[in-house]
Amino acid sequence: MADPLTTRRVPCPIAAHARQTPGAPAVIVGNEVVTYGRLDGWIEGVAAELRARGVKRGDRLALTGREDVDGIVRFWGALRCGGVVVVMSPRLPPAALRERLDTLGAIDIGAIPISWVEPADIPVFDLDAPAVALYTSGSSGTPKAALLTVGNLYFNAMGSFAAIPLGAGDRWVLSLPLYHVSGIGILVRAAWAGAAVVLPGKEALGELIARRKVTHVSLVPTQLLRLLEGGVRPDGLKAVLLGGSQIPGGLLERALAAGWPIHTTYGLTETASQVTTTRGGAGLDTLQTAGTVLPHRELRIDAAGEIHVRGEVRFAGYLTPDGLVMPFDAHGWYATGDLGSIDARGRLRVIGRKDNLFISGGENIQPEEIEEVMAQCPGVVRSVVVPVSDAVYGARPFAFLERDAAFAGEAALRSFLEARLPRFKIPVAFANWPEDAPAGMKPARRWFEERAGLMGNC
Repeated sequence: MADPLTTRRVPCPIAAHARQTPGAPAVIVGNEVVTYGRLDGWIEGVAAELRARGVKRGDRLALTGREDVDGIVRFWGALRCGGVVVVMSPRLPPAALRERLDTLGAIDIGAIPISWVEPADIPVFDLDAPAVALYTSGSSGTPKAALLTVGNLYFNAMGSFAAIPLGAGDRWVLSLPLYHVSGIGILVRAAWAGAAVVLPGKEALGELIARRKVTHVSLVPTQLLRLLEGGVRPDGLKAVLLGGSQIPGGLLERALAAGWPIHTTYGLTETASQVTTTRGGAGLDTLQTAGTVLPHRELRIDAAGEIHVRGEVRFAGYLTPDGLVMPFDAHGWYATGDLGSIDARGRLRVIGRKDNLFISGGENIQPEEIEEVMAQCPGVVRSVVVPVSDAVYGARPFAFLERDAAFAGEAALRSFLEARLPRFKIPVAFANWPEDAPAGMKPARRWFEERAGLMGNC
């Protein structure tokens, strides 16, 4: 194959594998095995249907990120016809989902029928073509749609293989949601490697790993902790990619002692997933870092300690109603908002967020987003949301409220929030605004965080 870096083109991986090894497993769900040959025909059927409906290259096609065969077929079918797949979370309330569709002018393809059509030729992707838009909270408190190109996805996979080999016969379980870049990354890596994606179905994750001969799995620390506590053995596993949040003390030691093949990593939506990753067989000292930079990426730390990234995996920009916003400096660097350092061996250590974002059970939580919604609730005068420590999720949101006579009570507030936010963003508790809180135009967040900790809400 010609060098994609030179030609800026690459064959559709699923179509290529369908020609070379049509009977190889591509998707496994329960006892059903979908081969590359079958999957390719279904994908071509969706692409043909979209073309017949007038979909043109660059059109935005919305898809709820559900982990099932139909979702995978529609995802690849939309890419094959040149569409930009705007992946939505199924946890969004209907009103919020409709608002995002309208804002980006996206067409919902979740009900597009699936039929089997045999492709005449192997489709070719333009690496510089826009491919996927994923929402990320970023640092503003307002979710933003990060636009990834085909090349971002392709080169992220190619670089990942340098740390975690993947090939025909391997099986990577889709243990993370498709509306996260980590879930999309699993689909993309498996497709370009000719491996199989194992769908969760109704089986528990530990049972799935054992019964479906899983070789690779992506986990957040909470998932790994539950597997260890459940006595799940890592037999047959070649690699466990661990990321998503701070790793609780002692978890790595327990996992290594039990024989789990751990790889720690650092990545973000704006780089199509991984930026750094540890190699196989790394010891505890290395696993306590995020590893070294993978191929096709560059990373630097600025004078303020902020992590900057660029390279073939760096996203194209943020989609907005007014066009594409490209938050890069003159040399193409993207400032991530994360703080970190690089040691003498080139290993990245991530210190935390430059802003106020925190992570709960692998989910990004931006306090200002929750505060903005609460401000719309009758009776809430002002609020501040801070993280409190949690043994299972790492952190959970906690809210301080100033109320007036129109406030209808905590139950009414919870009902109001549940209609507008995913459940993991609902504060675990609400407290009265402290009389001794520091005055100022902006809340003293660290003061509130310390107060929440002293109140024992963890």
